[in-house]
Amino acid sequence: MKRIFLLLAILPFFIVGCAPTPEMIVRDAKLDSLAMDKSLVPLSKFASAKLLPLKIDEKLKVDDAKLAKAKELDQKLDLQLKELLINWPSNSPDHGELIIQPEVVHLRIISTATRMLAGLMAGQSSVGINLHLIDQETGETIATQEITKGTWMRGSEGVTDKNILDYIANISHQYLLANI
Repeated sequence: MKRIFLLLAILPFFIVGCAPTPEMIVRDAKLDSLAMDKSLVPLSKFASAKLLPLKIDEKLKVDDAKLAKAKELDQKLDLQLKELLINWPSNSPDHGELIIQPEVVHLRIISTATRMLAGLMAGQSSVGINLHLIDQETGETIATQEITKGTWMRGSEGVTDKNILDYIANISHQYLLANI
């Protein structure tokens, strides 16, 4: 009985100690972004860049919980990319604007209550977005990068139901940086 009590008393500290720090999320996002396809042209060719609001797949709009999570993802993307967009590192200031259009195509977040009640049987949280990079002058799509993260996917150590949107926003940021 003492051992069970001791285990239950120590378990929360162990779990909290395993939670990823913001630095760990950035490090993992860099690694993920380096494995992705490059854009057709260096993004530094554009004089500026503009982030459009997150497009939300019609299937997700009918579920209020998913719609709320999609809006939260849109805010996280905006916050994560804001400084990069303000200080866009351009090599040719007269070439026009890059349009960044994120589109959420898959969203499944397991709530804390469901996770507590069903545990692993609740399944995995996962998010998938397409990041469309468009040359505003020509309308040409120079890259469409699929970014997917799940709580149980290979290479997803530290990804939880609560921080998966942070990972997606950080990977998007690192992908843009890797293509400048």
